[in-house]
Amino acid sequence: MVELVAGVEEKGIPDGLPAGRQARSRGVSFEASTDGNEPETGPATRLKNFGIELLNMKFYKVSWKELETDCFALYKKIKKYKFDRILCVSRGGLVWARMFSDLLGNLPISHLTAVSYTGIHKQKNVEITELPEHKKLNNQTLLVVDEIADHGKTFAKVKEYLRTLKIKKYYTLAPIIRTYIKPRPDFYLKIIDDWIIYPYELKETYKAFFKIYKTKEKALKMLLKNGFKEDNFKGLF
Repeated sequence: MVELVAGVEEKGIPDGLPAGRQARSRGVSFEASTDGNEPETGPATRLKNFGIELLNMKFYKVSWKELETDCFALYKKIKKYKFDRILCVSRGGLVWARMFSDLLGNLPISHLTAVSYTGIHKQKNVEITELPEHKKLNNQTLLVVDEIADHGKTFAKVKEYLRTLKIKKYYTLAPIIRTYIKPRPDFYLKIIDDWIIYPYELKETYKAFFKIYKTKEKALKMLLKNGFKEDNFKGLF
């Protein structure tokens, strides 16, 4: 499902900051019990259901042209705001942050790395593993950029970190969000629940498809079905 929305909430620091990295949620780890006593709702059943869900998953491939068009569309929404710096949530926000930096007059970019860990019987936990230089953020208005607002915990973790600093205010931006995200980022463009494939993650996408479909042939078949060309993968492996 794709819903185009030009979203903006005009307020200072919102109470909740939904976001996340879809790619981080791909590495879900399951362990199936082999003792024969697993209940229907246990790990073995969840693993089976998860496998079916993956095989039936719908994909949305973003082209470089669409990415550029989306950047311009979002720029029209944010250009009236005064930002001092972009805070990029790495790695997902890297490409977007660079493009917005250019459109907003070569704004400086600081980087923050957030990683999500998931395992059986565990909630997604986001950890910030790399921090920017604090002094560069003080007394500034920040545009926090990630590529997707997915599970809602990444922006929340960023908010927790930013509250420890002496910044003026910040706004959050994710070009794509999920229907179930509440509250939403300050700026967003599209609501899509399908698995998003960005043009800058070729090898990552191939490896993910290989894990799902088990053979190179099936993985390549599904990649071609979803808009890739065989030439995209020549020389990668």
